[in-house]
Amino acid sequence: MSEPTQVRKEADAKLGNYIVNSLAGERKEEKMHYANGREAKNGDKVVLLGYGGPTVGILYDAAAGNDYCNGKIAVTKPNDPCPNLKECLHVEDFLALLPAPPNAASDTLMARSALVADISKK
Repeated sequence: MSEPTQVRKEADAKLGNYIVNSLAGERKEEKMHYANGREAKNGDKVVLLGYGGPTVGILYDAAAGNDYCNGKIAVTKPNDPCPNLKECLHVEDFLALLPAPPNAASDTLMARSALVADISKK
């Protein structure tokens, strides 16, 4: 059996077990863990060891059940901006202020933010 076929069969078996356990009411919450066993959560400050040296940042978009290429790191630097939170909005609140997109195909963050007038040049 080829390696991709074996991996696919193992993934199918895991999904099947998950579905059966969910239907039986035995769903257990999966948790993410770091290399040392500590529980991982989105928003944690992390250090990625490898790939040309350590990378320090904030973990986001990680999902339980996958330990490989899971999530992303927002790299932090000493000269990162220090925001005054009274001048900031959550991205969802910002998007709610924008006009509705003319069609669904243009409904992207960049397309919607392009609709906001640039007053910095006045």
